[in-house]
Amino acid sequence: MSSEVGVDEHIILGDYCTCTKRMNSEPTEVLNECDGNAIAVLSKNTLVYYAVPIGLFEKMLAAYDASLFNLIGS
Repeated sequence: MSSEVGVDEHIILGDYCTCTKRMNSEPTEVLNECDGNAIAVLSKNTLVYYAVPIGLFEKMLAAYDASLFNLIGS
C-alpha cells in the first residue's frame, strides 16, 4: 500500500462533504446542514471544489486582510 497521493486524489480538509449532484439540486439545504463550515464537493469520488458559506468566507477575508496588514506594518 502506497502512502503517496495520486494526481486525482486530495486530502479533504473539513468535516462535511457532498456530491456535485446534490450541491447543484439543493445548495441552500446543503449549506444549512454544515453549521457554517466549508463543504468538500466531490464528483466521482474526486474533490472538485469547496463551498464556503458567506460567514466563513467573511472571516477568511478578515484574517487575510489582518495578515497583510501585519506583514506590511502600520
